[in-house]
Amino acid sequence: MRYVPLLKRRVRSVSRAQKTLGMYSQESLADRLRSTVTTISAVIGWSLESAVETSVSMKSRAYGTGKRSMYSNFKFTKTDITMLVIFVLLLSGTLYGATVGSLDFNFYPKVASISTKSVAIFSYSCFAILALLPSILGFGEKISWKYYESKI
Repeated sequence: MRYVPLLKRRVRSVSRAQKTLGMYSQESLADRLRSTVTTISAVIGWSLESAVETSVSMKSRAYGTGKRSMYSNFKFTKTDITMLVIFVLLLSGTLYGATVGSLDFNFYPKVASISTKSVAIFSYSCFAILALLPSILGFGEKISWKYYESKI
């Protein structure tokens, strides 16, 4: 029931994007037909990609393999405790800078410069590490994955 309206929305979206690129501007039947075929091709590719994503998601969640269960056996490990401590320390450093007022920044009516006090630099560093922590961990996992993959 949801598929036909979804296809209509996708066709509308793709045709709008193609109109911005100059398609559908010609009056000849051949040009309009070519633009329509391009739109339908893009929508079919988009739909197939979406179907593959859905099937991979269903497979990774073990859909259809047996009785549904809500139990998940994850233990709180030393790594989790370490990450929690790092997160709390970085958040504390950021909040400390915010409470003492070293992170104040004005941009109206004119842009003010960022404070270069040691407390501000410490707080900005804590926030930067905190914000980049998922990327840092993902990069580390990617490196270890490539290392273990090369050993196979």
